[in-house]
Amino acid sequence: MACLVFSLTQVVLIALLFNAALCAISKEVTFYHLALTNLLILLFPLSALVSGDFIFTFYLYSVSYHTGAFIMALMSLLFALRELRAHSRRNLWLLAVAVFLGAFNDKLFIPSFVFPLFALLLFFLVDDKKIQARRILVVTVLSTILALAVFSIVKGLGYIKIIGTDWKMFNFSNIIPSFEVMFRQYSGYIKNGAVSGVVIILTALAFMLLSTYIAAVLMRVYRNRKLGVKVRLSLYEAFALFAWGFLPMVIFTPIINGSYVSPAILRFNIHAHYFGVLTLGFFLVVYVRSRRRVALLSGFCIAVSFAGLAALYSSSKEVVSLGGLLNYYPERVKCIDSFASETRVKYGIAAYWDAKLSTMLSKRRGKALPCVPQSKNMVP
Repeated sequence: MACLVFSLTQVVLIALLFNAALCAISKEVTFYHLALTNLLILLFPLSALVSGDFIFTFYLYSVSYHTGAFIMALMSLLFALRELRAHSRRNLWLLAVAVFLGAFNDKLFIPSFVFPLFALLLFFLVDDKKIQARRILVVTVLSTILALAVFSIVKGLGYIKIIGTDWKMFNFSNIIPSFEVMFRQYSGYIKNGAVSGVVIILTALAFMLLSTYIAAVLMRVYRNRKLGVKVRLSLYEAFALFAWGFLPMVIFTPIINGSYVSPAILRFNIHAHYFGVLTLGFFLVVYVRSRRRVALLSGFCIAVSFAGLAALYSSSKEVVSLGGLLNYYPERVKCIDSFASETRVKYGIAAYWDAKLSTMLSKRRGKALPCVPQSKNMVP
C-alpha cells in the first residue's frame, strides 16, 4: 500500500512541479493550459494498457529508478525561474538546498539540471537579468561541488556501502555500440506503432519546436546587439533555453558514457521523455493565449480521453482489482516468509534485483539485504 501511495504521489508531484514552473513563467497560464499539459502524462500508463509495453509505464511509477533526480531537477528549475523573475534570498536558499540534495542523492541530477542550466548564460547579455542569472549559476555550481564533496566524505567513512558505478562512466570506446542499442530500441517502438513510439516522436517534435524557437531568439539577440538596441529576454526564453539543453543532454548522457548496453538502460534517460511530452504544454502557453480557445481545446481533449479510456476499459478482457494489487503475494516471497516463520530468521541476503522486491512484499517483515558477486564472494 505504501509503495502504491508513493508511486501515485510521485506522478502527482511531477505534474505539480511542472505546472508551477509554467505558472512562474507567465501570469497568462490558465487552468485549461495546465489541464491539457497534465493530460499528456496519460501517455505513459497508456503505454502498458494499449501497447502492452510495460517499461514506459513502470519507470514513471517505480520508486527505485532515478525519478528522484528528475523531480529535484524540476524543483530546482522552479526556484531558478522564480529567482530570475524577481530576486529573493529565499529563492536562492531553496535553490541551494534543492541542488545540494539532488546532486548528493543521484549524480544523474547533474546532466538533468546543472549542465542544461548553463544555457542561461545568454541572460548575461540582459542588463536587468544579468545579476540574477549570475547568482543562479554560482549558487548551483557551489551547491553541486559541496554535495559531491560531502558524498565523497560519507562514502569514505565506510558507514554505508555504495555499489561502484565506474563501468557506467566515461566508457568512450562503447559510444557507437551504445548508440546502436538505443537506436534499435527507439526505432522498434516507432515501427511497432506502440504508444512509447508516439512518446519518442512527441519528444523529438518538442526538441524541433524548441530549436526553432531558440533560433528565432538568437537571431533577435544578434540583430539587437548589432543595432545597439537593448536586449530583452523573458522567462519564456529562460524555460526554452533550459529545455533545449535538457532534452539532448539527458537522452545522450548514457550514450556518451558508453553505458547504454541494453534496453533496460532506458531508466537513465526516460526522464527526457517525461519532460519532452510535458514541454508541449509550454508551447500551448506560447501559441494559444486565448482563454476561450484553450478552454474549448482542453474540454474537447478531456472528453475524448475519457471516452477512449472508457472504451479501453470496456473492451479489456482482464479485470484488475485494487484488492488484487494491494494483496499481491508472489509464491517466491510466500516461500521465504514460510521459511522465516519456521526458523524465526529476520534477515537474509538476495541478489541485487531481488532484495527490494522480497523485502517490500514480505508479510513477515523480513529484510533481504542486496548483495552482488565479487571475486568468488558476495558483498553488500
